[in-house]
Amino acid sequence: MKNKDDLLKDLLKIQTEIRKVDPQFTYNYDYQYQENLKNKYKVIMEYSNDAIFLIDVKSGNLIDINKKGEELLDIQKKDIIGQHYSKFHPNTPNFNQFFDYFKDKKEESKTIENIFTTKDGRKIPIEISFSIFNLEDQDVIFAIIKDISDRKKAINTEIYLDNFERHLINISSKFINISYEELDETINESLKIIGEFCNVDRSYVFLTSDNKQTISNTHEWCNKGIYPEKENSQNMPIDVISNLMESFLKKEHYYIPSVDNLPSEKEILKKVLKSLSLKSLITVPMLIKDEFFGFIGFDSIKDEKKWSLGDISLLKIVADIFVNTMERCKIDKELKLKAEYLKKSEEIANIGSWYWDIEKDFYSASDVTYKIYGYKNESTLNRNTTIELIIPEDRYIFEKETYEVFAKIKPCLDLVYRIKLKDTGEIRHIHSKANVEFNKDGKPIKMIGISQDITEQIKAETQKIKVKECEANKIIVEGLTKNLNNTFSQIEKILTNLNLRGDLNNNSLEKIQNLTSAGKKDILKLFAVLQEPKND
Repeated sequence: MKNKDDLLKDLLKIQTEIRKVDPQFTYNYDYQYQENLKNKYKVIMEYSNDAIFLIDVKSGNLIDINKKGEELLDIQKKDIIGQHYSKFHPNTPNFNQFFDYFKDKKEESKTIENIFTTKDGRKIPIEISFSIFNLEDQDVIFAIIKDISDRKKAINTEIYLDNFERHLINISSKFINISYEELDETINESLKIIGEFCNVDRSYVFLTSDNKQTISNTHEWCNKGIYPEKENSQNMPIDVISNLMESFLKKEHYYIPSVDNLPSEKEILKKVLKSLSLKSLITVPMLIKDEFFGFIGFDSIKDEKKWSLGDISLLKIVADIFVNTMERCKIDKELKLKAEYLKKSEEIANIGSWYWDIEKDFYSASDVTYKIYGYKNESTLNRNTTIELIIPEDRYIFEKETYEVFAKIKPCLDLVYRIKLKDTGEIRHIHSKANVEFNKDGKPIKMIGISQDITEQIKAETQKIKVKECEANKIIVEGLTKNLNNTFSQIEKILTNLNLRGDLNNNSLEKIQNLTSAGKKDILKLFAVLQEPKND
Protein backbone atom coordinates (compact mmCIF):
# COMPACT_ATOMS: atom_id res chain seq x y z
CA MET A 1 0.00 0.00 0.00
CA LYS A 2 1.37 3.44 -1.00
CA ASN A 3 2.12 6.03 1.64
CA LYS A 4 1.28 9.72 1.50
CA ASP A 5 4.61 10.65 -0.09
CA ASP A 6 4.05 8.16 -2.91
CA LEU A 7 0.52 9.47 -3.48
CA LEU A 8 1.84 13.00 -3.64
CA LYS A 9 4.49 12.04 -6.16
CA ASP A 10 1.90 10.18 -8.25
CA LEU A 11 -0.29 13.26 -8.22
CA LEU A 12 2.52 15.50 -9.38
CA LYS A 13 3.62 13.06 -12.08
CA ILE A 14 0.06 12.74 -13.42
CA GLN A 15 -0.39 16.48 -13.63
CA THR A 16 3.02 16.94 -15.23
CA GLU A 17 2.39 14.27 -17.88
CA ILE A 18 -1.10 15.60 -18.74
CA ARG A 19 0.24 19.13 -19.14
CA LYS A 20 2.77 17.85 -21.66
CA VAL A 21 -0.17 16.72 -23.87
CA ASP A 22 -2.62 19.48 -22.99
CA PRO A 23 -1.05 22.68 -21.61
CA GLN A 24 -4.58 23.99 -20.92
CA PHE A 25 -5.42 20.94 -18.82
CA THR A 26 -6.19 23.00 -15.74
CA TYR A 27 -9.02 24.74 -17.61
CA ASN A 28 -10.55 21.63 -19.11
CA TYR A 29 -10.73 18.90 -16.47
CA ASP A 30 -14.17 18.11 -15.21
CA TYR A 31 -15.56 19.22 -11.86
CA GLN A 32 -15.55 15.75 -10.23
CA TYR A 33 -11.94 15.18 -11.11
CA GLN A 34 -11.08 18.61 -9.77
CA GLU A 35 -12.83 17.85 -6.50
CA ASN A 36 -11.06 14.51 -6.14
CA LEU A 37 -7.75 16.21 -6.80
CA LYS A 38 -8.49 18.84 -4.16
CA ASN A 39 -9.41 16.14 -1.64
CA LYS A 40 -6.19 14.27 -2.32
CA TYR A 41 -4.25 17.49 -1.96
CA LYS A 42 -6.02 18.21 1.33
CA VAL A 43 -5.19 14.74 2.69
CA ILE A 44 -1.58 15.06 1.67
CA MET A 45 -1.23 18.49 3.21
CA GLU A 46 -2.93 17.47 6.43
CA TYR A 47 -1.35 14.09 7.08
CA SER A 48 2.14 14.35 5.55
CA ASN A 49 5.00 13.83 7.98
CA ASP A 50 7.07 16.32 6.00
CA ALA A 51 6.80 20.09 5.72
CA ILE A 52 5.03 21.17 2.50
CA PHE A 53 5.14 24.64 0.98
CA LEU A 54 3.29 26.01 -2.08
CA ILE A 55 5.00 29.08 -3.54
CA ASP A 56 3.86 31.28 -6.37
CA VAL A 57 6.55 31.22 -9.05
CA LYS A 58 5.84 34.73 -10.27
CA SER A 59 5.80 36.57 -6.92
CA GLY A 60 7.69 34.20 -4.68
CA ASN A 61 4.93 34.49 -2.09
CA LEU A 62 3.75 31.59 0.01
CA ILE A 63 0.39 30.21 -1.12
CA ASP A 64 -0.07 27.37 1.36
CA ILE A 65 1.75 25.51 4.14
CA ASN A 66 0.88 22.39 6.17
CA LYS A 67 1.09 21.74 9.91
CA LYS A 68 4.58 20.24 9.66
CA GLY A 69 5.69 23.38 7.87
CA GLU A 70 4.33 25.54 10.68
CA GLU A 71 6.19 23.41 13.22
CA LEU A 72 9.43 23.63 11.25
CA LEU A 73 9.21 27.44 10.98
CA ASP A 74 7.73 27.82 14.47
CA ILE A 75 5.12 30.18 13.08
CA GLN A 76 1.39 30.09 12.44
CA LYS A 77 0.02 29.78 8.95
CA LYS A 78 -1.98 33.01 9.13
CA ASP A 79 1.14 35.01 9.92
CA ILE A 80 3.07 33.90 6.85
CA ILE A 81 0.63 33.20 3.99
CA GLY A 82 1.12 35.77 1.25
CA GLN A 83 4.64 36.70 2.40
CA HIS A 84 7.81 36.21 0.35
CA TYR A 85 9.56 32.89 0.98
CA SER A 86 12.90 34.58 1.80
CA LYS A 87 11.39 35.90 5.05
CA PHE A 88 10.95 32.43 6.48
CA HIS A 89 14.01 30.87 4.84
CA PRO A 90 16.72 33.56 5.14
CA ASN A 91 19.60 31.21 6.06
CA THR A 92 19.25 28.76 3.20
CA PRO A 93 20.89 30.36 0.15
CA ASN A 94 20.55 27.20 -1.95
CA PHE A 95 16.81 27.51 -1.55
CA ASN A 96 16.95 30.94 -3.21
CA GLN A 97 19.21 29.56 -5.93
CA PHE A 98 16.86 26.72 -6.75
CA PHE A 99 13.83 28.97 -6.59
CA ASP A 100 15.40 31.11 -9.34
CA TYR A 101 16.23 27.91 -11.20
CA PHE A 102 12.60 26.84 -11.21
CA LYS A 103 11.38 30.30 -11.93
CA ASP A 104 13.16 30.09 -15.27
CA LYS A 105 11.51 26.65 -15.77
CA LYS A 106 14.73 24.92 -16.68
CA GLU A 107 13.50 21.77 -14.96
CA GLU A 108 10.18 20.67 -13.58
CA SER A 109 11.54 18.78 -10.57
CA LYS A 110 14.67 18.80 -8.45
CA THR A 111 15.90 17.51 -5.09
CA ILE A 112 18.62 19.14 -3.00
CA GLU A 113 20.06 18.74 0.48
CA ASN A 114 20.62 21.71 2.74
CA ILE A 115 20.87 22.88 6.34
CA PHE A 116 17.90 24.62 7.93
CA THR A 117 18.51 26.93 10.90
CA THR A 118 15.65 27.03 13.39
CA LYS A 119 14.67 30.07 15.45
CA ASP A 120 16.57 28.71 18.44
CA GLY A 121 19.72 28.25 16.36
CA ARG A 122 19.55 24.50 15.82
CA LYS A 123 20.96 23.19 12.55
CA ILE A 124 18.76 20.58 10.88
CA PRO A 125 19.86 18.69 7.77
CA ILE A 126 16.96 18.73 5.28
CA GLU A 127 16.10 17.38 1.86
CA ILE A 128 14.03 19.73 -0.35
CA SER A 129 12.10 18.24 -3.26
CA PHE A 130 10.93 20.90 -5.73
CA SER A 131 8.27 20.38 -8.40
CA ILE A 132 6.63 23.03 -10.59
CA PHE A 133 3.11 22.73 -11.94
CA ASN A 134 0.08 24.79 -12.79
CA LEU A 135 -2.60 25.15 -10.18
CA GLU A 136 -5.78 27.00 -11.18
CA ASP A 137 -3.98 28.92 -13.91
CA GLN A 138 -1.08 29.73 -11.59
CA ASP A 139 2.48 28.31 -11.83
CA VAL A 140 3.46 27.16 -8.37
CA ILE A 141 6.43 25.47 -6.77
CA PHE A 142 5.48 22.48 -4.67
CA ALA A 143 8.27 22.08 -2.10
CA ILE A 144 8.53 19.14 0.30
CA ILE A 145 11.05 19.61 3.11
CA LYS A 146 12.08 16.39 4.84
CA ASP A 147 14.09 16.28 8.08
CA ILE A 148 16.92 13.88 7.24
CA SER A 149 18.69 14.07 10.60
CA ASP A 150 18.22 10.34 11.22
CA ARG A 151 19.41 9.47 7.74
CA LYS A 152 22.47 11.70 8.07
CA LYS A 153 23.13 10.28 11.51
CA ALA A 154 22.95 6.75 10.12
CA ILE A 155 25.25 7.66 7.24
CA ASN A 156 27.66 9.42 9.56
CA THR A 157 27.55 6.44 11.91
CA GLU A 158 28.31 4.10 9.03
CA ILE A 159 31.19 6.31 7.88
CA TYR A 160 32.43 6.56 11.47
CA LEU A 161 32.30 2.79 11.91
CA ASP A 162 34.09 2.22 8.60
CA ASN A 163 36.85 4.64 9.61
CA PHE A 164 36.87 3.18 13.14
CA GLU A 165 37.41 -0.31 11.74
CA ARG A 166 40.00 0.90 9.24
CA HIS A 167 42.03 2.73 11.88
CA LEU A 168 41.75 -0.17 14.31
CA ILE A 169 43.00 -2.63 11.70
CA ASN A 170 45.80 -0.22 10.83
CA ILE A 171 46.89 0.13 14.46
CA SER A 172 46.55 -3.58 15.21
CA SER A 173 48.66 -4.51 12.18
CA LYS A 174 51.43 -2.19 13.38
CA PHE A 175 51.79 -4.16 16.60
CA ILE A 176 51.98 -7.63 15.06
CA ASN A 177 55.48 -9.07 15.60
CA ILE A 178 56.78 -5.64 16.61
CA SER A 179 60.19 -5.57 18.32
CA TYR A 180 61.01 -3.82 21.57
CA GLU A 181 63.16 -1.31 19.68
CA GLU A 182 60.22 -0.30 17.45
CA LEU A 183 57.69 0.01 20.27
CA ASP A 184 58.01 3.70 21.21
CA GLU A 185 57.84 4.97 17.65
CA THR A 186 54.83 2.76 16.85
CA ILE A 187 52.94 3.93 19.95
CA ASN A 188 53.51 7.58 18.98
CA GLU A 189 52.30 6.87 15.43
CA SER A 190 49.16 5.21 16.81
CA LEU A 191 48.48 8.13 19.17
CA LYS A 192 48.54 10.41 16.13
CA ILE A 193 46.10 8.18 14.24
CA ILE A 194 43.50 8.02 17.02
CA GLY A 195 44.08 11.66 17.99
CA GLU A 196 43.32 12.89 14.47
CA PHE A 197 40.40 10.48 14.05
CA CYS A 198 38.73 11.58 17.30
CA ASN A 199 39.66 15.25 16.67
CA VAL A 200 41.44 15.81 19.98
CA ASP A 201 44.11 18.31 20.95
CA ARG A 202 46.42 15.84 22.68
CA SER A 203 46.67 12.08 23.04
CA TYR A 204 49.12 10.43 25.42
CA VAL A 205 50.27 7.48 27.51
CA PHE A 206 51.34 7.54 31.16
CA LEU A 207 53.21 4.57 32.66
CA THR A 208 54.03 3.74 36.26
CA SER A 209 57.54 3.12 37.56
CA ASP A 210 58.59 -0.41 38.45
CA ASN A 211 57.85 0.21 42.13
CA LYS A 212 54.46 1.81 41.29
CA GLN A 213 55.35 4.90 43.33
CA THR A 214 55.58 7.39 40.46
CA ILE A 215 54.01 7.87 37.05
CA SER A 216 55.39 9.56 33.92
CA ASN A 217 54.16 10.74 30.53
CA THR A 218 56.08 8.40 28.23
CA HIS A 219 54.38 8.98 24.87
CA GLU A 220 52.54 11.99 23.46
CA TRP A 221 51.01 13.40 20.27
CA CYS A 222 49.87 17.02 19.96
CA ASN A 223 47.63 18.58 17.33
CA LYS A 224 48.67 21.75 15.51
CA GLY A 225 49.05 24.71 17.83
CA ILE A 226 49.11 22.59 21.00
CA TYR A 227 52.18 22.69 23.21
CA PRO A 228 53.56 19.34 24.44
CA GLU A 229 53.48 18.62 28.17
CA LYS A 230 55.49 15.41 28.24
CA GLU A 231 58.63 16.93 29.76
CA ASN A 232 56.56 18.58 32.50
CA SER A 233 54.95 15.31 33.54
CA GLN A 234 57.82 13.08 34.62
CA ASN A 235 58.22 11.04 37.84
CA MET A 236 55.08 12.45 39.43
CA PRO A 237 53.91 10.87 42.70
CA ILE A 238 51.18 8.35 42.04
CA ASP A 239 48.97 10.22 44.53
CA VAL A 240 48.57 13.00 41.95
CA ILE A 241 46.09 10.79 40.07
CA SER A 242 44.32 9.42 43.16
CA ASN A 243 40.92 10.56 41.80
CA LEU A 244 41.56 8.75 38.55
CA MET A 245 42.87 5.65 40.31
CA GLU A 246 39.52 5.10 42.02
CA SER A 247 38.00 4.51 38.59
CA PHE A 248 41.01 2.75 37.11
CA LEU A 249 41.10 0.08 39.81
CA LYS A 250 37.44 -0.63 39.01
CA LYS A 251 38.45 -1.09 35.34
CA GLU A 252 36.50 2.06 34.46
CA HIS A 253 37.45 5.07 32.36
CA TYR A 254 37.66 8.54 33.93
CA TYR A 255 35.82 11.24 31.99
CA ILE A 256 35.77 14.97 32.76
CA PRO A 257 33.51 16.76 30.25
CA SER A 258 34.20 20.12 31.90
CA VAL A 259 37.20 20.90 34.10
CA ASP A 260 35.57 24.18 35.15
CA ASN A 261 32.58 22.30 36.56
CA LEU A 262 34.56 19.90 38.77
CA PRO A 263 33.11 19.81 42.32
CA SER A 264 34.89 21.43 45.26
CA GLU A 265 36.05 18.07 46.67
CA LYS A 266 38.19 17.71 43.55
CA GLU A 267 39.73 21.17 43.83
CA ILE A 268 43.32 19.85 43.80
CA LEU A 269 42.70 17.90 40.60
CA LYS A 270 40.96 20.93 39.13
CA LYS A 271 43.99 23.16 39.80
CA VAL A 272 46.37 20.63 38.25
CA LEU A 273 44.22 20.29 35.10
CA LYS A 274 43.68 24.03 34.76
CA SER A 275 47.44 24.58 35.05
CA LEU A 276 47.66 22.44 31.91
CA SER A 277 44.92 24.56 30.25
CA LEU A 278 42.64 21.53 29.96
CA LYS A 279 38.93 21.96 29.35
CA SER A 280 37.95 18.28 28.97
CA LEU A 281 39.66 14.91 29.21
CA ILE A 282 38.99 11.21 28.95
CA THR A 283 41.38 8.55 30.31
CA VAL A 284 41.34 4.75 30.18
CA PRO A 285 43.39 2.42 32.43
CA MET A 286 46.01 0.05 31.08
CA LEU A 287 45.69 -3.20 33.02
CA ILE A 288 47.04 -6.73 32.79
CA LYS A 289 45.34 -9.25 35.07
CA ASP A 290 44.03 -6.41 37.27
CA GLU A 291 47.53 -4.95 37.68
CA PHE A 292 47.70 -1.23 36.88
CA PHE A 293 50.50 -0.21 34.50
CA GLY A 294 49.34 3.24 33.42
CA PHE A 295 46.67 4.94 31.34
CA ILE A 296 45.98 6.36 27.89
CA GLY A 297 43.98 9.53 27.36
CA PHE A 298 42.65 12.40 25.25
CA ASP A 299 42.82 16.09 26.17
CA SER A 300 40.71 18.93 24.80
CA ILE A 301 42.32 22.31 25.31
CA LYS A 302 40.58 24.66 22.89
CA ASP A 303 36.98 23.71 23.73
CA GLU A 304 34.98 21.54 26.08
CA LYS A 305 34.34 18.25 24.31
CA LYS A 306 31.90 15.41 24.63
CA TRP A 307 33.42 12.16 23.45
CA SER A 308 31.18 9.54 21.90
CA LEU A 309 30.93 5.97 23.10
CA GLY A 310 32.77 5.00 19.92
CA ASP A 311 35.72 7.25 20.84
CA ILE A 312 35.84 5.75 24.32
CA SER A 313 35.62 2.22 22.92
CA LEU A 314 38.47 2.96 20.51
CA LEU A 315 40.56 4.31 23.39
CA LYS A 316 39.90 1.16 25.44
CA ILE A 317 40.80 -1.17 22.58
CA VAL A 318 44.00 0.76 21.82
CA ALA A 319 44.88 0.77 25.54
CA ASP A 320 44.63 -3.04 25.56
CA ILE A 321 46.75 -3.27 22.40
CA PHE A 322 49.38 -0.98 23.91
CA VAL A 323 49.69 -2.63 27.31
CA ASN A 324 49.64 -6.20 25.98
CA THR A 325 52.26 -5.36 23.36
CA MET A 326 54.39 -3.62 25.98
CA GLU A 327 54.23 -6.69 28.20
CA ARG A 328 55.01 -9.01 25.29
CA CYS A 329 57.94 -6.85 24.17
CA LYS A 330 59.21 -6.72 27.74
CA ILE A 331 59.10 -10.52 27.95
CA ASP A 332 60.70 -10.81 24.49
CA LYS A 333 63.49 -8.47 25.56
CA GLU A 334 64.11 -10.48 28.72
CA LEU A 335 64.12 -13.72 26.73
CA LYS A 336 66.57 -12.24 24.22
CA LEU A 337 68.86 -11.13 27.04
CA LYS A 338 68.66 -14.57 28.62
CA ALA A 339 69.35 -16.17 25.24
CA GLU A 340 72.38 -13.91 24.78
CA TYR A 341 73.64 -14.71 28.27
CA LEU A 342 73.10 -18.42 27.63
CA LYS A 343 74.91 -18.20 24.31
CA LYS A 344 77.88 -16.41 25.89
CA SER A 345 77.90 -18.87 28.78
CA GLU A 346 77.86 -21.78 26.35
CA GLU A 347 80.73 -20.26 24.39
CA ILE A 348 82.78 -19.68 27.55
CA ALA A 349 82.15 -23.18 28.91
CA ASN A 350 82.21 -24.74 25.43
CA ILE A 351 78.82 -26.31 26.18
CA GLY A 352 76.09 -26.67 23.56
CA SER A 353 72.42 -27.38 24.17
CA TRP A 354 70.19 -29.51 21.95
CA TYR A 355 66.63 -30.81 21.66
CA TRP A 356 65.37 -33.96 19.98
CA ASP A 357 61.66 -34.50 19.30
CA ILE A 358 61.70 -38.28 19.06
CA GLU A 359 58.14 -38.61 17.69
CA LYS A 360 58.68 -36.09 14.88
CA ASP A 361 62.39 -36.88 14.53
CA PHE A 362 63.12 -33.15 14.76
CA TYR A 363 66.52 -32.06 16.01
CA SER A 364 67.45 -28.52 17.08
CA ALA A 365 70.77 -27.35 18.51
CA SER A 366 72.56 -24.21 19.64
CA ASP A 367 75.44 -22.61 17.75
CA VAL A 368 78.00 -24.05 20.14
CA THR A 369 76.65 -27.58 19.54
CA TYR A 370 77.24 -27.13 15.81
CA LYS A 371 80.74 -25.88 16.54
CA ILE A 372 81.54 -28.83 18.85
CA TYR A 373 80.56 -31.37 16.19
CA GLY A 374 82.42 -29.48 13.46
CA TYR A 375 79.35 -28.31 11.53
CA LYS A 376 78.41 -24.83 10.35
CA ASN A 377 75.03 -23.51 11.47
CA GLU A 378 73.44 -23.95 8.06
CA SER A 379 74.71 -27.52 7.76
CA THR A 380 72.59 -30.54 8.52
CA LEU A 381 73.10 -31.77 12.05
CA ASN A 382 70.71 -34.34 13.41
CA ARG A 383 70.60 -37.40 15.59
CA ASN A 384 72.00 -39.72 12.92
CA THR A 385 74.86 -37.45 11.81
CA THR A 386 75.83 -36.99 15.45
CA ILE A 387 76.04 -40.75 16.05
CA GLU A 388 78.03 -41.26 12.82
CA LEU A 389 80.78 -39.02 14.23
CA ILE A 390 81.25 -41.21 17.33
CA ILE A 391 84.24 -43.51 16.91
CA PRO A 392 83.23 -47.21 16.60
CA GLU A 393 84.73 -48.24 19.97
CA ASP A 394 82.49 -45.68 21.79
CA ARG A 395 79.39 -45.89 19.59
CA TYR A 396 78.24 -49.17 21.10
CA ILE A 397 78.51 -47.71 24.62
CA PHE A 398 76.58 -44.59 23.53
CA GLU A 399 73.73 -46.62 22.01
CA LYS A 400 73.65 -48.93 25.04
CA GLU A 401 73.44 -45.99 27.48
CA THR A 402 70.68 -44.38 25.39
CA TYR A 403 68.68 -47.62 25.31
CA GLU A 404 68.94 -47.97 29.10
CA VAL A 405 67.64 -44.41 29.58
CA PHE A 406 64.72 -45.05 27.17
CA ALA A 407 63.99 -48.28 29.03
CA LYS A 408 64.07 -46.34 32.32
CA ILE A 409 66.92 -48.51 33.58
CA LYS A 410 68.91 -45.33 34.09
CA PRO A 411 67.36 -41.98 35.06
CA CYS A 412 69.31 -39.91 32.53
CA LEU A 413 72.07 -40.00 29.96
CA ASP A 414 75.50 -39.08 31.35
CA LEU A 415 78.32 -40.26 29.13
CA VAL A 416 81.79 -39.35 27.84
CA TYR A 417 82.66 -40.49 24.31
CA ARG A 418 84.93 -39.59 21.44
CA ILE A 419 84.05 -38.23 18.01
CA LYS A 420 86.09 -37.87 14.85
CA LEU A 421 85.45 -34.67 12.88
CA LYS A 422 84.58 -35.21 9.23
CA ASP A 423 86.68 -32.45 7.72
CA THR A 424 89.88 -32.59 9.80
CA GLY A 425 89.84 -36.07 11.37
CA GLU A 426 90.44 -34.44 14.75
CA ILE A 427 89.51 -36.56 17.77
CA ARG A 428 87.37 -34.76 20.36
CA HIS A 429 86.19 -35.94 23.74
CA ILE A 430 82.51 -35.12 24.38
CA HIS A 431 80.59 -35.22 27.66
CA SER A 432 76.82 -35.38 27.06
CA LYS A 433 74.02 -35.23 29.64
CA ALA A 434 70.34 -35.47 28.78
CA ASN A 435 66.89 -36.02 30.26
CA VAL A 436 64.09 -37.87 28.50
CA GLU A 437 60.38 -37.01 28.57
CA PHE A 438 57.89 -39.87 28.35
CA ASN A 439 54.21 -39.90 27.37
CA LYS A 440 51.49 -41.48 29.49
CA ASP A 441 52.21 -44.87 27.92
CA GLY A 442 55.84 -44.73 28.97
CA LYS A 443 57.08 -44.11 25.45
CA PRO A 444 60.02 -41.65 25.10
CA ILE A 445 58.90 -38.60 23.13
CA LYS A 446 61.48 -35.88 23.80
CA MET A 447 65.13 -35.66 24.76
CA ILE A 448 66.76 -32.46 26.00
CA GLY A 449 70.43 -32.26 26.76
CA ILE A 450 73.81 -30.58 26.66
CA SER A 451 77.12 -31.59 25.12
CA GLN A 452 80.49 -30.26 26.26
CA ASP A 453 83.78 -30.49 24.43
CA ILE A 454 86.13 -31.69 27.17
CA THR A 455 89.05 -32.45 24.86
CA GLU A 456 91.29 -29.82 26.43
CA GLN A 457 90.29 -31.00 29.90
CA ILE A 458 91.18 -34.58 28.98
CA LYS A 459 94.52 -33.39 27.61
CA ALA A 460 95.14 -31.34 30.75
CA GLU A 461 94.25 -34.27 32.99
CA THR A 462 96.46 -36.57 30.95
CA GLN A 463 99.31 -34.11 31.21
CA LYS A 464 98.84 -33.89 34.96
CA ILE A 465 99.03 -37.66 35.21
CA LYS A 466 102.20 -37.66 33.11
CA VAL A 467 103.76 -34.99 35.29
CA LYS A 468 102.88 -36.96 38.39
CA GLU A 469 104.33 -40.12 36.82
CA CYS A 470 107.52 -38.23 35.99
CA GLU A 471 107.77 -36.94 39.52
CA ALA A 472 107.25 -40.46 40.87
CA ASN A 473 109.83 -41.86 38.44
CA LYS A 474 112.26 -39.13 39.45
CA ILE A 475 111.95 -40.09 43.09
CA ILE A 476 112.43 -43.76 42.21
CA VAL A 477 115.37 -43.00 39.94
CA GLU A 478 116.96 -40.79 42.57
CA GLY A 479 116.68 -43.68 45.00
CA LEU A 480 118.03 -46.17 42.48
CA THR A 481 120.86 -43.77 41.55
CA LYS A 482 121.81 -43.45 45.19
CA ASN A 483 121.75 -47.24 45.56
CA LEU A 484 123.67 -47.59 42.29
CA ASN A 485 126.36 -45.19 43.48
CA ASN A 486 126.65 -47.14 46.73
CA THR A 487 126.90 -50.38 44.75
CA PHE A 488 129.62 -49.08 42.47
CA SER A 489 131.48 -47.65 45.48
CA GLN A 490 131.50 -51.14 46.98
CA ILE A 491 132.75 -52.57 43.68
CA GLU A 492 135.55 -49.99 43.63
CA LYS A 493 136.54 -50.97 47.15
CA ILE A 494 136.57 -54.67 46.24
CA LEU A 495 138.69 -54.01 43.15
CA THR A 496 141.07 -51.92 45.19
CA ASN A 497 141.49 -54.74 47.79
CA LEU A 498 142.02 -57.34 45.06
CA ASN A 499 144.65 -55.18 43.45
CA LEU A 500 146.43 -54.65 46.76
CA ARG A 501 146.54 -58.39 47.43
CA GLY A 502 147.87 -58.98 43.94
CA ASP A 503 144.91 -61.06 42.90
CA LEU A 504 144.46 -58.93 39.74
CA ASN A 505 147.08 -57.74 37.33
CA ASN A 506 147.01 -54.20 36.06
CA ASN A 507 145.57 -55.17 32.68
CA SER A 508 142.59 -57.04 34.21
CA LEU A 509 141.96 -54.28 36.75
CA GLU A 510 141.83 -51.67 34.00
CA LYS A 511 139.36 -53.73 31.93
CA ILE A 512 137.08 -54.26 34.95
CA GLN A 513 137.20 -50.57 35.84
CA ASN A 514 136.35 -49.56 32.26
CA LEU A 515 133.42 -51.98 32.12
CA THR A 516 132.16 -50.80 35.50
CA SER A 517 132.37 -47.12 34.53
CA ALA A 518 130.63 -47.73 31.17
CA GLY A 519 127.91 -49.76 32.86
CA LYS A 520 127.33 -47.01 35.39
CA LYS A 521 126.98 -44.39 32.64
CA ASP A 522 124.51 -46.52 30.67
CA ILE A 523 122.38 -47.14 33.76
CA LEU A 524 122.38 -43.39 34.60
CA LYS A 525 121.29 -42.62 31.02
CA LEU A 526 118.47 -45.13 31.43
CA PHE A 527 117.38 -43.44 34.68
CA ALA A 528 117.40 -40.05 32.92
CA VAL A 529 115.12 -41.40 30.17
CA LEU A 530 112.72 -42.75 32.78
CA GLN A 531 112.40 -39.27 34.27
CA GLU A 532 111.39 -37.63 30.95
CA PRO A 533 107.61 -37.00 30.37
CA LYS A 534 105.98 -39.09 27.66
CA ASN A 535 104.63 -37.29 24.59
CA ASP A 536 101.61 -38.41 22.50
